[in-house]
Amino acid sequence: MPEPTLEDYLAQLRTHPAADVRRNAAWVLGRQRDPRILPVLLGAVTDSDEAVRLRVAEALGSWRDESVVDALQTLIQDADADVRTMAAQSIGQGAHHSGLEALFAAVNDPESDVRVAALEALGKLADPQAAPVLSAALIDEDSLIRFQALQSFLALPPDAAQSALLSLLPTVDAESPQLASLIETLGRVGDASALPVLAQFATHQYDDVQDAAAWAIEQIKNRG
Repeated sequence: MPEPTLEDYLAQLRTHPAADVRRNAAWVLGRQRDPRILPVLLGAVTDSDEAVRLRVAEALGSWRDESVVDALQTLIQDADADVRTMAAQSIGQGAHHSGLEALFAAVNDPESDVRVAALEALGKLADPQAAPVLSAALIDEDSLIRFQALQSFLALPPDAAQSALLSLLPTVDAESPQLASLIETLGRVGDASALPVLAQFATHQYDDVQDAAAWAIEQIKNRG
């Protein structure tokens, strides 16, 4: 039996009644770059099978063409959490800055995996507009969210990161367990203009906050 051709896979993804055949076709097509493939992938965004939509979301991450952004924005709102996760990853992988707002919304997704993927994608984009969203995630109750938010936050331009932290710090409760971590983060990204704010925490009521402020001040001065 001859190997299926590209046209065979395109036809399978378009119209084959068996979901497993459509899934395989999406997987195969996602690893090729023929211009005939993209319109068919875009047409499969609303496939009735979530595993097909997952493969489509994965495949679209390899296309830098801006025409995929609308499709990924649809998939990031999919009923299936795995599809939403993959769509968020693909926006980041494709460096689609026009998908920022969709990622911002996904940071508040009810599923942790989707939120982590959205935060990771924001780090890949490293867009200054993401600074407030990423800084807010630094004080999330979920430790996985905080960890990924920190990794992505540190990828931002330093001036945007510092500005976001300086705006966030006054809103954080003095007893928040994340306060010291935020101050340390400011030490990693801040410049001399942050020193007056850090000095205010050097006499904080809690030792861990004092220690974080002292460390942050030293880091900034050493970079000086």
